Amino acid sequence: MRLERGIDVRKVIDVGMMILLLLLMAFPFTGQDIHIFLGIIMIVFFIIHHYLNRRWYLSLFKGKKTKIQILFITINSLLLISIFGVALSGLTLAGYVPIMSYFLARKMHLVCSYWSYLLMGLHVGLHLQVTKRIKNQIIVYGIMLIGIILFTKNQILIYLLNMSDFLYVSDRTNMIIYMFEYLMIFILFVLLMNVIIKEMKKK
Repeated sequence: MRLERGIDVRKVIDVGMMILLLLLMAFPFTGQDIHIFLGIIMIVFFIIHHYLNRRWYLSLFKGKKTKIQILFITINSLLLISIFGVALSGLTLAGYVPIMSYFLARKMHLVCSYWSYLLMGLHVGLHLQVTKRIKNQIIVYGIMLIGIILFTKNQILIYLLNMSDFLYVSDRTNMIIYMFEYLMIFILFVLLMNVIIKEMKKK
């Protein structure tokens, strides 16, 4: 979908969602009010994104699926579920849709947020083949190594596995460093999906 001057609405929405995603992950620095505001915008963007890509849902019921198509469907389905969990728990925490306890909503929001973040990285990796544009694969694996180091440093795994009720952020970390580290973690999963697809195509 394009506007009169050739602006690709899909790309605007996708870039907007990426920026919003990083800002939402920076909740310890933005504060609750800004986080809620950005979260509502993200929900709106997410709905628009799916509306613009509604034909993909119709294609799910057509023909036999390849392994890569099954991977697409799996990642997108998991992402949809996790985003729904983030939205529902977030609206509960904000007091707009109080359908669960505050304690459950807080735990659900933290877990689903991190799963959504990483699944979004994999989702982008399905559509954007970054590794094809980088001739030297040492650079690719170097970036991935940095992502793994930062993934470990920020203890992402404990949030994914629901092993913590609170988000820990070092007092020595500022918002710029925090967002850079999370961006590198996101890129790690984009590149990881690129590598997976590349290997699947070899078989």
